[in-house]
Amino acid sequence: MPWTQLKIAAALRLKAKGHNVKLIEKHPDLGGRARVFKKNGFIYDAGPTVITAPYLINELFELFNKDPKNYIELTPLKIWYQFIFEDKTKFNYSGDEIEMKDQIEKLSKEDVNGYEKLVNFTKKIFDKGFLELADVPFDKPFVMMQQLPALLKLKSYKSVYSLVSSYIKNEKLRRMLSMHPLLVGGNPFTTTSIYGLILYLEKKWGIHYSVGGTGNIIKGFEKLMNEVGIEIIKNSEVTEIISKNNKISGVKLNNENEIGADNVVCNADPPAFYEKMLSKSNESSMLFNWKKNRMEYSMGLFVYYFGTKKIYENVEHHTIKFGNKYKEHLDDIFDKKKLNNDISYYLHRPTATDKTMAPEGNDCFYVLVPVPNNQSKINWETEGEKMKNLVIEKMEKDLMPDLKNNIVQDFYLTPDYFEKELNTKFGSGFSIQPKFTQSAYFRFHNKSEIYDGFAKSFNWAGFFLPKKTYEKCSALYDFCREADNIADDAKKIEIKKDNFIKFRNNFINKNYDDPVIKNMWDLINEFSISTKIVDDLFEGINSDIKENVKLNSKKELLIYSYRVAGTVGLMMAKILNVHKKQSLKSAIDLGIAMQLTNISRDVMEDKKNNRFYINESFEDIKNTIKLSEKFYENSFYSIKEIPLSFRFSILVARRVYRKIGYKILNKQNIENYKKSGKIYVSNIEKIIETFLSIFDLIKLSLISKNDDNINHDHNLINEEINLNERI
Repeated sequence: MPWTQLKIAAALRLKAKGHNVKLIEKHPDLGGRARVFKKNGFIYDAGPTVITAPYLINELFELFNKDPKNYIELTPLKIWYQFIFEDKTKFNYSGDEIEMKDQIEKLSKEDVNGYEKLVNFTKKIFDKGFLELADVPFDKPFVMMQQLPALLKLKSYKSVYSLVSSYIKNEKLRRMLSMHPLLVGGNPFTTTSIYGLILYLEKKWGIHYSVGGTGNIIKGFEKLMNEVGIEIIKNSEVTEIISKNNKISGVKLNNENEIGADNVVCNADPPAFYEKMLSKSNESSMLFNWKKNRMEYSMGLFVYYFGTKKIYENVEHHTIKFGNKYKEHLDDIFDKKKLNNDISYYLHRPTATDKTMAPEGNDCFYVLVPVPNNQSKINWETEGEKMKNLVIEKMEKDLMPDLKNNIVQDFYLTPDYFEKELNTKFGSGFSIQPKFTQSAYFRFHNKSEIYDGFAKSFNWAGFFLPKKTYEKCSALYDFCREADNIADDAKKIEIKKDNFIKFRNNFINKNYDDPVIKNMWDLINEFSISTKIVDDLFEGINSDIKENVKLNSKKELLIYSYRVAGTVGLMMAKILNVHKKQSLKSAIDLGIAMQLTNISRDVMEDKKNNRFYINESFEDIKNTIKLSEKFYENSFYSIKEIPLSFRFSILVARRVYRKIGYKILNKQNIENYKKSGKIYVSNIEKIIETFLSIFDLIKLSLISKNDDNINHDHNLINEEINLNERI
């Protein structure tokens, strides 16, 4: 889907999960790249026109039990593309394999067998890259490493053109079968062969057209969003992402209005997001800055829209015309960043299928020409008209006689439009290039690599859990996070109290309309989690909803830490099928240890919110970390009782969180502590701690007992809360 449709898809999926959703659009109409231009009776789709997986569109309506046919009409095309070469050779590319092989045989008899082998190989890429990995977030290096053997087996180190050439000898067929990366902004000679899956994607579901244009899909989505209660705000551009203590809290608009949010989904070009929308005070790591600065960007696009008084019946719905040179032309665009006259182009004629796109007796087109992006420094104010005339000349020569005299309406867009209106870096048509070194983990991640608030340590450790178990643990985390967010919200105390009471009552009354609450009750029922544990969690969160919070003793500190985090450790242990009482008690210890680490780290942040869990002195911070160390130590042996498949994940989480405390101690005094800001564990440090966890796993197998070295501290908690009843 084009980018704005991805934004709409995210909005609908979040709404289906029970979130309150606002969608903010810069322009007066929805669509972005998929918007519609209407000129003198001609209807032009702004850009994306090739629909390859219609089920993804239909699925969004079906989430709300709606029939897609009541909103949109998709029709399959018989001829997907007509390819035209410089010598006037034509090839009708379609899903008819008999016809395909007949045409291939006419060009190169020896390539028929190679074509069959190529299709079979791209099916393997499709099965792995699309069916298996399309919904996998490559946000950790381990995920990438896990897939490397399969990716190497699928020859991902080759370019798409190189892969096609290993099966196909004829140069025309090589161009035709390797052109798919251009559809996503890539150079076929440098794009990883994983994108060869597009070839099979088309074979799988065909190519479709939206009757009335792609804009009608947007209309259908807008109608659906209005029906299900998504608030749409148009003519409003997000100019800044608002954050507090490195956590996103909302957005600022170009009219200076601010909108608060627990979560922000941004489908802007990632470089624009990180370079233009973030506060300058928000620092990113050297590794992230290096990755961002080394990115190579896709080609630019020159798009010429025109209507004619003559109907060109011989022009198919989608036409791709290759120039005389292929690699040399792409080198000029991607590497040398210069224009030449030997252009290739894509021509869209929607009126071949849908006569409503033009006034009666007229024809409607747009032609898209790959050009260098704005790193080229091309002055499009002077070059735009030259390119337009060149394109008309080429189309007149290739397939549309007397075109110039039959054009009755036209306009064009250049990379300047993409840079200024769509906010893409360098006016690139498709953001970064889809090279192997810029794919999967090496791309910008779906979750921010800068901001907190995304359960980074949890997600890192969760990688080592089986997928189904991780999903259950995530459901628990979502519940705890949603409750905790109420207390951490910037709203007035009275509003937070009302929101908390509403959330707690929804839980007690089993309001299954809220998927977070429903998922939590599913966990309670499946793993026999005592609701007393959830009550303890609520008590801890409720104690934070005050104008001022002050803990006055070690006992109060431990009870608070149990309520807001020890409870989570206990419930997590039950999900991990831990049954022994001593081991469950140690799971509480690990939760308490992590919370004491949080408190030690966030003294200055908590002070701003009038929360004083410990005193603002480095001595108190050190003592709290030392106390956390006792709980970390006491939690260790019980990890041996956790099923083997879950054990390593807990050891990793324990080490990564414990590392924060060590880094705090290294500050040595309160001045350094204050200057350091938020202390976190970098990805490199996480990798090291993960490696060291292997030795913890070995150590576990060698020790045979675990003494309770903090019995006195347990007794302090038990004076108010009977832990045995919870276990």
